Amino acid sequence: MNKINLKNRFASIWFPQLPLEMILSKEPLLNSLPLVVSFSDREEIICTNELAKKLNIHSGMSTKETLTLNPHVVSKTVQHSDIKKKLINLFSFTYQFTPLIRLDGYDSLMLDITGCEKFTGKEEDFIDQLRTHFSKINILSVVGIAGTQGAAWAVARFQNNSNQKQPRVSLRKIINDQSRATRIKIPSDRNTQNSQKKSSVFNTSYSINSPIYRSRIIDNDETKKALTSLPLEALNLESTDINQLNLFGIYKVKDLIDIDSSSINRRFGNHIIKR
Repeated sequence: MNKINLKNRFASIWFPQLPLEMILSKEPLLNSLPLVVSFSDREEIICTNELAKKLNIHSGMSTKETLTLNPHVVSKTVQHSDIKKKLINLFSFTYQFTPLIRLDGYDSLMLDITGCEKFTGKEEDFIDQLRTHFSKINILSVVGIAGTQGAAWAVARFQNNSNQKQPRVSLRKIINDQSRATRIKIPSDRNTQNSQKKSSVFNTSYSINSPIYRSRIIDNDETKKALTSLPLEALNLESTDINQLNLFGIYKVKDLIDIDSSSINRRFGNHIIKR
């Protein structure tokens, strides 16, 4: 692991529900339905509401898959440019703490707060100010503070159990199980669809509890210890690399560190060692 400058401090502000919040700000009634959001030029879901999660629908699935799980799911899209404009609009509040701010993907900001104690105050108070401000404008935020940008990014996203990657649903298995249970072919006529509506998710009473997104501060000398307990996604690897490592029983950063580097390099490539 690279040496960490003991003076450097970075804050990653993650907005896990930003695409969803942008949709609901214009159409709030949609939150009473299973709702998924994707980019206009992609099939992959980037955000879901709690009703959709109850149906085992999650980010990373395709919109076509969601319709297979439940035909009543509402799918909405957002533009990359609209997300970028929204993030830039959030700059104004954070400028009072540091001028060193950059966009970090479509759902977060990265702040260099090194030497900014005069403006941020204690890091705990800084986090409270950020989260309070964003909650007032109905935006969920999670803050990770650490000695490197990568560590701040990781602890903001993956230190909560609710944020870990969910197992992928096998749609073929679901369909086969349903067919065996009913001993009939999956119906497709209109009358059957109408009857399914009567027993759909909307007739079920749910007690929805919002996931707990905890912000976290990591001391510079605790970086390695903090990262080893996180899932591999915290290393910001490509999804293909994650899937391949998972096949070998490697799920956490600790699992990767415990393996000889030459073996990793031989099996998976040098780029994983660099990460």
